[in-house]
Parts: sequence; C-alpha cells; structure tokens
Amino acid sequence: MATSAQGSIAERMQKLEDIEAIRRLTALWCRSLDTQDLELMSTIIDKDVALVLHGTQQKSRQLQGSIAFLEFYRGRLGHYAFPRHNFCNHDIIITDKTATLDCYSIIEFAFPSYHTQPEFGIRGMVKNHWDLRKVRGLWRVSLMDIQVQTWTEGPVKPAL
Repeated sequence: MATSAQGSIAERMQKLEDIEAIRRLTALWCRSLDTQDLELMSTIIDKDVALVLHGTQQKSRQLQGSIAFLEFYRGRLGHYAFPRHNFCNHDIIITDKTATLDCYSIIEFAFPSYHTQPEFGIRGMVKNHWDLRKVRGLWRVSLMDIQVQTWTEGPVKPAL
C-alpha cells in the first residue's frame, strides 16, 4: 500500500470521512436548532459537553453536562418563529480520536409576531469553536464555545 508523509491511503481516506462526518454534524446541529428538535440535538453532543457563551453585551456563561445544555436550549428554542442557522468557513483539524472545528454561523430569527410585524427579528454572526471526540465510531461535541460577533434586533425580515 502506498504511503506518504501524510499517511497511508487508508489513513488519508479515514481523515476525509471524519471531516465529512463533522461537516454533517454541523448540518444536524443547524437542523436541530431550526426545527427546535431537542432529541436530534441530544444525538450531537457528548454527555459531558461543556457550553461557553460569550455575548456582545452580557457576561460569559458556562454550562456543564448534556442535561444542563439541553435545558438551556429548551428554554430558548420555542421563543422564535422561522429560525435559520447556516455554518460557513469550516476549519477542521483531526488528531486521532479528537478534533476541533472553527467556523462562523449566520443566524436569523423572526419573533412569533412575524405575521403582524414582519420587520421585527434578529440577525447575527457567531464564531463557533467546537472540540469533538469520537465515541464508538461517531463524532460528538464535547465543548461548544460560542462567541457572538454581531447581533441586530429590530428591522430584520428573514429570507425564507
């Protein structure tokens, strides 16, 4: 079997498969947020997951464990209509059974009053850093560090 400085063909193929699996994980994450599906969200995170949030005008917040993580999102997901999350500029680094992901996400929400006030909502850009680990062959998020870069409330109409 041919090898190079980057490893054997099988090792290089496994790395590509892992990168694609992590990209799919980000898509599932966005879908779990957009569909407000906590069950799907629970399949993405590790049981010992840590969540660190850095807001634009608020103190940082830290949560530990999947129960606290899911409760945090349960308290927020139902407040918005038409959520839309998009991840972009993925930078994925894999080292054996762990990986890191750095990327940006663009977020849009409209409040439930969307039908009566179509211009009111939220739009933001968030920098995401994830630590991931491979558990029984599947990638799971063990740390999610979210830094809000920009956040606009008010005259925002979601692009549906």
